[in-house]
Amino acid sequence: MTGVSKEGLRMFVEGHTRPHRSTRQTLGEIFLKVHPSGVMATQSTDGEWQLRKLLIELLSPGEKTARAELARIFELAKRFPEEVPASIDAVHEWMDLQVRGEYWGQRYIDGFAKRTRSRRREAKRPPLPAAAADGPADE
Repeated sequence: MTGVSKEGLRMFVEGHTRPHRSTRQTLGEIFLKVHPSGVMATQSTDGEWQLRKLLIELLSPGEKTARAELARIFELAKRFPEEVPASIDAVHEWMDLQVRGEYWGQRYIDGFAKRTRSRRREAKRPPLPAAAADGPADE
């Protein structure tokens, strides 16, 4: 179903490994089939469940630009103080934190799938001393 063995899945669940990006996507699709009301799911017009768009996909591209646009939205909302709920500052702070977290995720978490792995046979051997590497010494 996902191309991951039982042992591979166990190691992933325990946090020892990180599966390939396509495997993570497949696991996410399976999760949505089992839990269609998941926190990041929305139902499309054809009845299929799909992931909701990220907040950063709705705002202008770039972290600083997106945060400035979000601040502008809340600044405009505050122009009518008698109609604005008292929670507006808390909601703005929460949404700004969400934007920063989504950009952090793009920068760092996606990088885990791109890491390089060392080969088993190389690496752990200490390098030869310079004299031994040059060959036998003439005395």
